[in-house]
Amino acid sequence: MASFKNMHSYPNPFDMRYYSFVTIAFPPTSETVSITIFSLAGNPVCEIPASEIYASLGFAHWNGVDDYGRVVPGGLYFIRLKTPSVTVIHKMTVFH
Repeated sequence: MASFKNMHSYPNPFDMRYYSFVTIAFPPTSETVSITIFSLAGNPVCEIPASEIYASLGFAHWNGVDDYGRVVPGGLYFIRLKTPSVTVIHKMTVFH
């Protein structure tokens, strides 16, 4: 089991005027990984498709849009990474 305490995102803050995506980095793992972005209010904004999570390499990308293809407003967001053995939450700021 990998230790996910070093999970991070970069750039953070994620300034969408200069970057087309944010990278979510975590220790490489053979476990199934799911990543969901939540708003400050705790509402799910985007679930990153499994096909876009490279668990064995330890990263995923998010382009700053919700599950409906809309650009998210600037603000504080939470990234939840889940595996069968652990759940980790990380804060991220989005700017426009």
